[in-house]
This record gives sequence, C-alpha cells and structure tokens, in this order.
Amino acid sequence: FFFFFFVDSDFTFFKIYNIFIACIIYVLHMHHNHEQGVTKKLEWSEFMEQQIVSDEGKQKETQQIEQIQKLEVQWTKERQELVQQAQQYEEQVKQYQAQTQKLQQELSQWNEKYEATQEQHQSRIDQITASSSEQVLKYTEKLHELVKDYEQRLKEKDESRSVEIQTMRHTLEALYIYTYMYIYSTIHDSLEAKLRVQISTEYDHKFSEERKKIQQEVETYWKKKLNPFSFCNFDINNNNKKEKAKFENLSVSGPLNSDFGSAALSTLVTSLTERKQSSADFAKPVNFPCLCKRGRKTKRNVANTIAKKYIRTLYMYITFENSWNWTCEEVGCWLISINCKMYITSFIEQYIDGTILLSDIGEHELKNDLAVKSMHCKKIIREIHHLKH
Repeated sequence: FFFFFFVDSDFTFFKIYNIFIACIIYVLHMHHNHEQGVTKKLEWSEFMEQQIVSDEGKQKETQQIEQIQKLEVQWTKERQELVQQAQQYEEQVKQYQAQTQKLQQELSQWNEKYEATQEQHQSRIDQITASSSEQVLKYTEKLHELVKDYEQRLKEKDESRSVEIQTMRHTLEALYIYTYMYIYSTIHDSLEAKLRVQISTEYDHKFSEERKKIQQEVETYWKKKLNPFSFCNFDINNNNKKEKAKFENLSVSGPLNSDFGSAALSTLVTSLTERKQSSADFAKPVNFPCLCKRGRKTKRNVANTIAKKYIRTLYMYITFENSWNWTCEEVGCWLISINCKMYITSFIEQYIDGTILLSDIGEHELKNDLAVKSMHCKKIIREIHHLKH
C-alpha cells in the first residue's frame, strides 16, 4: 500500500491510479485474512464439536465480490479516461516542443540579422566619425584664422577708441564737476540767503517787541517807585542809560548775518547771560527783588522763544550724524524728531550738548534735573541708546 502510494510520477492521475490499486490490494488482503480466520474457527469448532452456520459468511463474500467488481469497472473507466488525458497531454507537449523549436530557430535567425546590422552600423559610424573629424579639423583651423584676424582688427580699433574714450571721459568729468559745483553753490547760496533773511527778520521783530515791552516795564517801574528817592536820581539815570545802551547794542540780525548756525545762537545766549548778570548786579544796591525776578523771567522767556524758533528752522535742514559733536540746538532738533519738543527749554537751560547727552544723561538726571515725565524717560533713554550704537 505504501509502496504504491509514494511512487513518484509527473502527473496527478498516476497518483490516483496508484491509490486505487492500493485500495484493491488492501481489500483482497483483508478478504484473505477473513477466510483464514473462518477456516481456523471451523477447525476449532470441529475440534470442539460445534457446528457454525456458514450462510452469513457466504452472503458477505458475495457482497464483497460485487463491490470489488463494481470498483474494478469504475477503475477501468477511470484508467481509460486517465490514459486518454495522458495521451492528450503528450500530444500537447509535443506540439509545444515543436513550437519552441520553431521559435528558437527564428530567434537564432533574428540574432544573426541583429549582429549583421550592428556590424554595418558600426562600420558606418566609423566612416562618419572619420569624415566628420577631418571636417571639424578643417573648420577649427579656419576659425582660428578668423579669430586671429578679428583680434588684430579689434586691437587696432581699441587703440583708436581708447583715446577717444579717455578724451570723452575727461570732458564729461570736467562738465560734471563744473555743473555739480555750480548747482551746489547756487542752491547753497539761495538757501543760506533765504534762511538768513527769514531768521533775521523774525528774530529781530520778536526781539524788538520783547525789548520794547521790557523798556516800558522798566520805565513805568522807575516812574512809579523811584520818584520819592530824589537823592539817588542821578545814579539811577546813569544806570538806566547804560541798560538802554545794552538793549540797543544787542540785536539778532548782526550775528545771524555774520555767522549762520549754532555760533549765532551761542553768542546770543552769552549776551543774554551777560545782560542777566548786569541787571542782577544793578538790582542789588537798590534792593528791589520784584524787579529782578520779573526781569529775569522775561529775559529767560525771550531767550527760550528765540532758541525754540531757531531749532524749528534748523530741524528742516539738519542731518542727524556725529551725535557726539552736536550742539544744544541740534539736541533740540533731535528732541523734535522723537516727539519730545516740550523738553527743549529744560535741555537748553541746562546747556546739554551731544557729549553730555550720550555720556552723562540717565534716568535720574532726566527726572530730577530736566523734569522729564516717567512716561517719556524710557523713550528718551532708548533713543540715546540707539544714538550710541
């Protein structure tokens, strides 16, 4: 049974065939063993003098024989079918083999043709490359000759053009410098003249008005208060004459026309301070403190208004560079640029220039000395930090 089951075969129907044969052999073997067992039992029954009815065994044998016959018939049919299928498969295999042989022959033919075409193609490529290389060499030689001729012509033209270009360059540079200097001088002169005229007229007008007011106040004060003191009229008149002479000699148009810029304002401030000191010295022996305070306040207001007006006009033309070398007026322009123009008077009174602004000014100085609000202190300190860096 196991021998027939494990026999190797190429097709499945051979395996089925072997299984079927093994089943038949197994059935026959069992039948044979049954017969032997029956004979043995009969021998023992004869030996023991017992009779056994054998009708049932005969019926079973007949049934088994019929089953075996049926199985043989089925097996023969299946065998014939399997044989037919095997023949068909063999025929198909033969056909496939013939087709493969034909295809192999065709492939060999196509390979031979392909090799022949490759050889022809390579021979043509070699011919073309040889001819093209010769043509390329000829063209390169011609190109080298043309390039040499072109370079020689360019050199000749460049020499002639270089002279023309140099002459044109010199003339253009001269024209550019001349036009630039002319335009710069005209613009500078016109702006300077306009600024001088505007500043001088405005400052002279305002200063003359303030001077008239101060003179009227002084004259009214002398008329009201100093009439009882007849014994010192002579000294007071002399002092009044000196004071009037100082007011008349002091004018804004002179320094602004002579020196335009921060020097004019510095001279004006120094003259105002000298006048302040002289008026204070004059007030001491007379002992009229009210007059001294009013005079100082008016003079301070005049100086501050003049400085503010000058700073506003200067702000239109100033460029914020070299902050360490700034004057008080330029510091005022810087305050206008950061929207803190309300502190210009305090900065001018403390005479804060660029070096003091960048080196000595901190939050403590801004709050205590310059009366800056806490909401503006951080902004001013931040802008000072930007100027330093």
